[in-house]
Amino acid sequence: MIASLEVQLAEDERDEQEAVELKWENFVSQGRPPAISMRNKPSAMYEVSSPEFNRTRIEMDSYLKEFTRLWIKNLKEDPYVEEAFRITCDYIQLKSEK
Repeated sequence: MIASLEVQLAEDERDEQEAVELKWENFVSQGRPPAISMRNKPSAMYEVSSPEFNRTRIEMDSYLKEFTRLWIKNLKEDPYVEEAFRITCDYIQLKSEK
């Protein structure tokens, strides 16, 4: 009885699964959102800025100013930094509950 239920559940699960194309062209043509669309969106979870002690130097040096601007932009848009931030927040919350 239990074995027949397990077989039935496995068959039902197999029927519900849909195939995923492995070729990028076919995957995108099926209307699935590409994974890259997650990038290039600034995070609203955290704020990125240059340290206070370095701001005077940044204002005086145009190369450093542009470099810092691009660095901050890249940090804001990096999904790995956002995920690391979320994990750290969850860890802090778990530790504070104990």
